Amino acid sequence: MNEQPVKVPEQEKTLTPSKLFYNWFAANIGIMGFVFGAMIVSYHLSFLQSLLAALIGALSFLVPGWVAMLGQREGVTTFKLSRAAYGTHGNKIPNAIAWLNMVGWLAVNVITGTLLLVSLFGVIHVVKNDVTRGIALVIFGGLVLLSGLLKEATLAKIQTWLSYIFGILTIVILGIFLVKAHWSAALKLPAGHWITGVLPAISIVAAGSGISWSMAAADWGAMPSLVLNPLRRFGQRPWVVPCRSLS
Repeated sequence: MNEQPVKVPEQEKTLTPSKLFYNWFAANIGIMGFVFGAMIVSYHLSFLQSLLAALIGALSFLVPGWVAMLGQREGVTTFKLSRAAYGTHGNKIPNAIAWLNMVGWLAVNVITGTLLLVSLFGVIHVVKNDVTRGIALVIFGGLVLLSGLLKEATLAKIQTWLSYIFGILTIVILGIFLVKAHWSAALKLPAGHWITGVLPAISIVAAGSGISWSMAAADWGAMPSLVLNPLRRFGQRPWVVPCRSLS
């Protein structure tokens, strides 16, 4: 691999451990953790099985943690890193898969955000119809498109504030759930099938969290200075999703 055209210039390596934390935290904290929890429960698992599925699935964040360490060591982004393994033409296959993954999760986020805005419209007594759904879609989709035009420094500030806002909201919602949950009924749930229940639940959490982020892990891993201990970068990732998946 020719180092000159592909490696991230040293002057562009401006990220710090705190910035990395906010990047990953803001990107992963939020409503999808509760969605994953609901999907786990839909497999009719016992409380302990659901807990185990969330924990094991969240361990998939070890994968992007490892890829980020490779990004720091080589100083290149994920797609350039995979080009060294697959070649220029062979790299088109993982790139196409990553593109489909990105578009798919973007669609999920846009749809989820649109439905959330529609629900908020109901709170302020706005009639739910096709018009309000269209307005919600335009608002949320517009925000997504706008984020692609912002500079890295601006996005970093937004992610920092989002980390605080959604982190606090998640704690509040989790507290409400813990207080209002019917624990006696939850603990008495019968055990589900380990192959057709627990295994799919683990795969959904893993696919929707760590594995999906692997395609971007080296991108952020290559941006901090080499003086940053790789283990500190590795530690920015794995613990975020276990907290939200268990909620």
